[in-house]
Amino acid sequence: MKIFIAYSHKDKVIARFIYHALSMEPWDIEVFMDEFSIQPGEDIKQKCIENAQKADLGIVILSEYTQKSEYVPQEIGLLLSREIPKIYVALHEDWEIPPGYEKTIKSFPLYEEKNPFEGMNKLKELVRDILRPKEIGAIEIFNKAAKLADQGKFEEALQYAERAIQIDPDFDPAYLSKIRNLRRLRRYEEALKTCNEALTIFPEHTKLLYYRGFLFLTMKKYPEAINDFDRVLEMTNNLDQNAMFYKAWCLEKIGQINEAIKVYENCYNIARNTKRGRDALYRKSMLNSRIREKNEQ
Repeated sequence: MKIFIAYSHKDKVIARFIYHALSMEPWDIEVFMDEFSIQPGEDIKQKCIENAQKADLGIVILSEYTQKSEYVPQEIGLLLSREIPKIYVALHEDWEIPPGYEKTIKSFPLYEEKNPFEGMNKLKELVRDILRPKEIGAIEIFNKAAKLADQGKFEEALQYAERAIQIDPDFDPAYLSKIRNLRRLRRYEEALKTCNEALTIFPEHTKLLYYRGFLFLTMKKYPEAINDFDRVLEMTNNLDQNAMFYKAWCLEKIGQINEAIKVYENCYNIARNTKRGRDALYRKSMLNSRIREKNEQ
């Protein structure tokens, strides 16, 4: 099912609030808002028309700018032409449903709510009563996060990952998703905190340990990173090629060149034809060349 939000861009703050509140619910509903739902290069007007024509519910934000907008009256007209439920969210008592817009099942006077978060909760319940969506679990929410991350929408993906954790605190892929997206957003301290929290639940989780090691590496905390990579290697019988490679990288960074060469060699021998194996061979060769050049001087 799809919800279409029609709004003037002068009211985009409240539109964003509604969009995020509805999008984060664990249900099988897609929320369309042009700012977040249209990809770069797509025809904005055409996409809005297409999605208004496919919507199962229209949410119209009413304000003094509604009728003055270039596109909103057209979007509302499309919603009115279809036998679907519509909710009019009024932002002020003087901004009533304009003439011709009366075909609605509900007018939602948001201006009467002193607490906007309570207002959003009531709006979500209204949507739930109208559409009666199927509840979905942490896996579906996690899949949404993965899809958004693939589109480069890391902030939104992060929100979905956090929602998946709320639904099921023992669902470890959601923690990994949250950590990945925090790292992509360069929020390293938050990512590290999430790693530590997750490791209290999953103390022997090799991917979490690897992620924490990689975060330490990114933050230039090389000894801490080596400790985590060593734990991963111990738990995988020295067969995790990524952990091996980045352990060598950290050794190189702290000046332990000879030891780094040995670890790169071991990394290469795990699987010689992989990209990581070839990278290890290159780094080993480069370090050996440096040593030879230094000895020749």
